[in-house]
Amino acid sequence: MPIFSVGLGTLGEYVYIKDVSGTDKKISELDWDIKPSLQYGGRVGVSWKALAVSGFAFGAVPMRSGAMKDSDWDENGIKNIFSVHENAIASSYSFGGRIAYTFKPLDFFSISPFIGTDYVYISLEARNGRAWDGRDAGVSWDHPAAKQYKTKGIDYMREEVCTHTGISFDIKINKFLFALSIALSPYTYMQSLDRHHGRGYYIDIMHGWFSVYRFGTEAAYIFNKNISLSIALSWTFTRIIKGATYHSTRITGPWYKIDDTEGGASRNTAEISIGCTYRFLF
Repeated sequence: MPIFSVGLGTLGEYVYIKDVSGTDKKISELDWDIKPSLQYGGRVGVSWKALAVSGFAFGAVPMRSGAMKDSDWDENGIKNIFSVHENAIASSYSFGGRIAYTFKPLDFFSISPFIGTDYVYISLEARNGRAWDGRDAGVSWDHPAAKQYKTKGIDYMREEVCTHTGISFDIKINKFLFALSIALSPYTYMQSLDRHHGRGYYIDIMHGWFSVYRFGTEAAYIFNKNISLSIALSWTFTRIIKGATYHSTRITGPWYKIDDTEGGASRNTAEISIGCTYRFLF
């Protein structure tokens, strides 16, 4: 099943420091636009009676993709640094698999619980940035006394391994098939690499429990027993997952853990896709 999709949304990157009470306090937030991403790929699957196994693989077109906005706060909670950069997707790909079992209480209605695992890689580049910095003057970033300058650029790479379990509801009316699915991730692993040009490399290693939520809907027109055409809309929301941060002046290391800070990551993205399915009947 070949599929083409357009993605929109934002990836969040965060830095936290513990205050005197031991509470995590946000001191940095980077919002990486995915506006848009163009993806291509496909799905394959086999089924036997009520059991179905499927897999997918996608790649993304390297391209400009909105902006990256970087905000920093001081110990008093004043936002004293802000920068905006041109953002680009350098590379991105994903793959995964799913196992589903279908119950059919009615001829036109079916329920399919499923489990699966996905892997996502994305590399982003922020360039041609401009910053407003109020630290020297002791003011906020938007104060007239704040200093302006051009930035050196930031690179961000993220890997996500996401387990998921969910359920799909399908309704067939004549030649039309409508589906609705919801899923939750019991466990998610994330690793990100941030390179602030001129400041070194930072790795965040994060583990999340029940942190990723997915919703999807699909409509398909069935031409015959073999061929159908579909359009689908999906939304993925990952609440902020936190973890340890390591720093190095070189990509090859050595790496040193930063004990007083934590890194964080989030996702809020949607995709619309079209696909064509061909079924082999034996």
